Amino acid sequence: MAKATPTRALDELAQHDESVETAQARIEELQAERRAVEQNADRALSALEAYYRDLGAGRTEQDPQREEELQQAVYETDGELTSRTVVNHPESDEPYRVELVHPRLDGLLAGAREALTTAENERSTFIRRRFEDLTTELAAESGALTKRYEKAWEQVQSCDDEWRQQRQRWRPLVEAGAFGWGDFPEPPLGGRRSLRPPVPEQLTGEGGQMPRPSLPRPKVRKRAA
Repeated sequence: MAKATPTRALDELAQHDESVETAQARIEELQAERRAVEQNADRALSALEAYYRDLGAGRTEQDPQREEELQQAVYETDGELTSRTVVNHPESDEPYRVELVHPRLDGLLAGAREALTTAENERSTFIRRRFEDLTTELAAESGALTKRYEKAWEQVQSCDDEWRQQRQRWRPLVEAGAFGWGDFPEPPLGGRRSLRPPVPEQLTGEGGQMPRPSLPRPKVRKRAA
């Protein structure tokens, strides 16, 4: 029976990245929905207050149907929210504060944040466990890219040489006072003629010691009481 081909560490890392991005996107989605609920409640309340203000100022006549519609809008939007008193830190200027709570969305947000913490911890653990494999695979990919780039780099350097030679052909006209060297653009490569592979310097020297990641310890989110 043939052995299963082990999954590349980079492919597994991509899966962890996707999990983190999905968790982050879910939090942003819920936060946007939460903001919309508060904004709808504010708009409904402002509209009802504006109606009564205009009525009190004599700018409008009483309209029972309109008043009922505005009150119903406030009831429907504000009904999704409830208030909760939170005791502040003893050294705070205010002993407590009142905050609006949306049981469904706030509960989902708390769970989504826990899911994000879990995904980030799993990714950090994976990087520690497969760090050498990730380094090896990335270095191999970088080496292959460098070999492909070398062929194009030779052509670029050749064109850069021709560019400099062509620029020098303007010397007689420059010396004649018609132009100045400052009128010409700098050579495209700007003197940068070397080609290094896209890998850290620690991996290019001989006898270097493999570095280790300094990731923070996994975070543990406390559950609300």
